[in-house]
Amino acid sequence: MAAGAAAVAAARTSLLLLLLFVGPAWAQPTDKRSLFTDPEDCKLDASEWLLDRKGFLPVPMIITEPAVGYGAGAALLFFRESIRQANARGKESGHITPPDIYAVAFAATENGTKFGGAGGMVTFDNDRWRWRGGVGLADVNLDFFAPAASSGPPTAASATT
Repeated sequence: MAAGAAAVAAARTSLLLLLLFVGPAWAQPTDKRSLFTDPEDCKLDASEWLLDRKGFLPVPMIITEPAVGYGAGAALLFFRESIRQANARGKESGHITPPDIYAVAFAATENGTKFGGAGGMVTFDNDRWRWRGGVGLADVNLDFFAPAASSGPPTAASATT
């Protein structure tokens, strides 16, 4: 009898959790579209998100270049104001100014290649001055295939030797 009561309690808990997490989704209006879905073809599209949001945008990087090996990295962009806000401000003043964007990035691969950088796009003094620039540092280890002296297949050689 105790096992039956435990099963009923577990079923009630599961139902409660299901309603807790799924219930709000049923309450949402059906005409609300996703920020990451294109209204025309219903495919993945981040342009609406970029138009309406400000703040940080993480950008993952996947590296599959044979000369440096597999690797990964990330960039972090910061938008000081949204593009739609900048456009609205430009309509009021009659002069459209792009939003300030700052970026940092880092990437590394399996053969020891590393890259880091930072940059930005900034306007100041009522768009009298615009600055766009960046700095970066790379430590690149390239593997290349040199033709062998024999008639056999090419062999791998390292550029750092």
